[in-house]
Amino acid sequence: MKLEKIKKINETIGPYWTFLVMVVFFVTTSFGVYSFLFRPQDLSVYVKRQEVNFPLSINNEYIKVWNYLIDNSKDSTVDSAALKTLRFLQNTNNFWIVTLHNATKKSIKHIIVKITDVSSVSCWALNGSFLLENERSELMKHVLFESASGLFVLNNIESLPPNMDISLYIWGKLPTLNLDQNLIVSYEDGDAHVGHEVTEVGFKAFLCEYLYEFLTLIFIVFFFVYRHLLKKFKDASR
Repeated sequence: MKLEKIKKINETIGPYWTFLVMVVFFVTTSFGVYSFLFRPQDLSVYVKRQEVNFPLSINNEYIKVWNYLIDNSKDSTVDSAALKTLRFLQNTNNFWIVTLHNATKKSIKHIIVKITDVSSVSCWALNGSFLLENERSELMKHVLFESASGLFVLNNIESLPPNMDISLYIWGKLPTLNLDQNLIVSYEDGDAHVGHEVTEVGFKAFLCEYLYEFLTLIFIVFFFVYRHLLKKFKDASR
């Protein structure tokens, strides 16, 4: 009795095997493409560099101001501020932005950023899409630069919420900055990965924008074509 039922079921779905196999193949391929191209990483790191070229006239004019202060100023705080400004102008030829992005659905904890072989750092800043002003100020206290060893450290970001960013801005001399070489980003459960940004134009941009709609349209067209051919085949076999 059971064998007859199974045989009857097989006879019923027999003409649709090709369609069912196509559906499975379509779904499996879609998930495979998504997993390969769009799967979020635990912690993505984006690095951008911009050259900083101050006009020579600004440096020359500020040196005149500096010489005047040295000869005439009696306020040590003014002298110190002037010296920091002079060093910023002289030692800044790169501007870097290191952005940490949590693409997961859970918070990533205890993030540490280390940059080695740093020639000099003029100044730095922090910003986050979720940070309050007091939180940003507190986090700035965990940024350290040791000029003797050339080590720049952002120590212990306690938690980065899902789909949030933290950006570290650095002005100074950092000729190269490559993840897993002189840039090391680690967290409680592992290490970060290089983030990828892809910009498409024209037809490729259209496909990226309407990928799921395009795949759905292909599936619907296949379904109706297959149904039409199946009906035609049944009519011809009668």
